[in-house]
Amino acid sequence: MATDTRFRLPALDGFPLSVHRFDPAPPSSSAPSSSSSSSSSILSSSEAQAICIIINATGVAAQFYRSFAKHLSTKGVAVCTFDYRYSGQSFPPKRLEKLQRVTPGTEEFDNVFHEALLECKADWGLMSHWCRQDLAAVVGFARETWPGLPLTLLGNSLGAHLSTLLEEHTLFPSSDTAAAPVPPVRILNVCGGNAYWENNNSPEEAKFVFDQVIKAPLETDGVFRSSSLGLGYDLPYGAGVDWLKWFYHPLFSLQGAEDEVIARALGERLDKYLYVGFEDDATINQLMQTNHLSLFSHKRRNFHSLWIDPPKCSPPWPAMGHVTSFIPTRRSCDGAQAKEAEVETGEEERPGGPATEAYELTETDVTAASSSSLPVSPLTREETIFPLYLEYILHGTVPEAAPGREHRVWTVEDERDRGELRRQWEQASKLEREREKEREEQEQKQEQEQKQKQARGKDKARL
Repeated sequence: MATDTRFRLPALDGFPLSVHRFDPAPPSSSAPSSSSSSSSSILSSSEAQAICIIINATGVAAQFYRSFAKHLSTKGVAVCTFDYRYSGQSFPPKRLEKLQRVTPGTEEFDNVFHEALLECKADWGLMSHWCRQDLAAVVGFARETWPGLPLTLLGNSLGAHLSTLLEEHTLFPSSDTAAAPVPPVRILNVCGGNAYWENNNSPEEAKFVFDQVIKAPLETDGVFRSSSLGLGYDLPYGAGVDWLKWFYHPLFSLQGAEDEVIARALGERLDKYLYVGFEDDATINQLMQTNHLSLFSHKRRNFHSLWIDPPKCSPPWPAMGHVTSFIPTRRSCDGAQAKEAEVETGEEERPGGPATEAYELTETDVTAASSSSLPVSPLTREETIFPLYLEYILHGTVPEAAPGREHRVWTVEDERDRGELRRQWEQASKLEREREKEREEQEQKQEQEQKQKQARGKDKARL
């Protein structure tokens, strides 16, 4: 049977990362079992045929993806999951022990967790460390452990952005030659769109909320309060600073000129890139998908997108949302309806938690869903989205358009003028700074006039 092992892996700078590896079962003499999925029948008795590294969404621990990773490993995929430094299980040993001694959900745990985040160095950010120290180390481990196999970086939300910010030599080492070419390297982006504030469904409201709930507390508390927005668990300062830089820039994760160059060059060398998004995702809309993919180079036409509206599929698919597509479902005893399976967890996994409460539906969403006339799906995710992910990881297969599924191949005509976007943003930022300066000067003037008025009143009173 497939096995999974949790261990500590040093990041490139030596930081102890929590990593899980999921190994497929060795070949069996038994005949493969029948299945509605062609992939599962072909691979049920095979050793690893591909590698998948699952890269977490903002504030979501690796434990959340464990059931999905185990599912892939039973289908012939060697899988790695991991936690970024100062998230999930990736804390220094003494700090991790302290976290494990307190009960999650209590004020004591919140205080200890807050102390742990403050301990993280302020210059340890998303690109510099979570991507190019942590993720890069996991990629190196996977390539050394399962050499010669196709590699897919499966990034959920934030994880998808980090996958495209890896330096080229990490995925395509210089040692690769024509005599020993590198196996196919692919990216599977699940709900990792351009979340620049103007791309939100209610832009001004989104910006106001981030200004008040995220930006201000980041400087006063030293912590990125992603939990305040339902975006999983809180993040350390450096990661939060980078996240905010993205949020306030139209190029989002490619706002750094060097990062843009890295991402475009990497995209041109990939075997394939597939973006999968869902209409029922309350966090990332289709405009965000479009405005992210339009920033890459499409000369090779190797970028694909698949926008899925689950209830409109035939037959209807179950809910997918922002992170829910990775949660297995199981049928009730009568087989009439599918239920979500609980995310596996254990005592040793407590500090980061499974993050099942991350990205919960809002009260408005719940009300709308309960009054909706949309059909209830008779299918599970194992019968719908899991086979789609699996076929891409194993073979690079991109499904064609179908009811409820909009497929698109991106071309050079779809690329936006990134230079013009930067110029517009810089111009708007300059105007905003000038307005802010005028507001401050006006407030200072009013304050000075008020003080002078009060002084004159006191003089009159003395007379």
